[in-house]
Amino acid sequence: MVRFNQLALGLMLIVCPLWGCDDGTSSNSAGDSAFADSGGNDAGTMGDSGTTADAPEPDPIPNLAVSPPSLTLPGTAGMASDPQAVTLSNSGTGPLTISSLSIEPASEADYFTLVGAPTLPAVIEPGESVELSVTYTAPDPMEHGASLIVQSDDPDAPQISIPLTGRVFETCIRAMPNTLDLGAVDPGIRSGRFEFRIINCGDTEHTIDTIMQEGDERFSWTTIGNPAAEGRTLRRGDSVS
Repeated sequence: MVRFNQLALGLMLIVCPLWGCDDGTSSNSAGDSAFADSGGNDAGTMGDSGTTADAPEPDPIPNLAVSPPSLTLPGTAGMASDPQAVTLSNSGTGPLTISSLSIEPASEADYFTLVGAPTLPAVIEPGESVELSVTYTAPDPMEHGASLIVQSDDPDAPQISIPLTGRVFETCIRAMPNTLDLGAVDPGIRSGRFEFRIINCGDTEHTIDTIMQEGDERFSWTTIGNPAAEGRTLRRGDSVS
């Protein structure tokens, strides 16, 4: 028994200093101090003033948008055409300043006129727009072209060019196709149906007065859909089948 107690006492003398057990409990004040000094807490990284720095707000930037991107102005020789509108919009985040509106080249500028243009410089706030119009006076039957030049403080597009095309009214009406081959059929048997369209391909309105069939009476035609073809008014691009 004496030898066992001495052995146990020897183990305690060896182990206790390793554990730092002066009074039978563990002490880790040095470790806690080191952890605190290293900044190991939940507060995160802060600036010198103890507050988190905010990211700077981006600078407001204007952006010029134009609609439509081009204009075609038909008219009668010697007379001003109907005005067509151009809308200048600011789709950016800062005020937009229009500094100049001009028609180039100078040799064609006399045929095109700005109507209702704003007083320059004109400031357009974000989300707002201004409208102006352009007319064309045809000096001759030839087609003429120019550009409306818009200058602003848009950093991405300080100058925008809007193509302008002026010409006299065109009168055009045609059938497409202009011939129909109904193919071969057996005697007494009716052929299949073949469709063609009468199209207003000009600038002025046309009213279909009469459609007549001449020649062999064994051919026949009928209008597709309603109303009937006779008396129908076709505007530019309209058609009847």
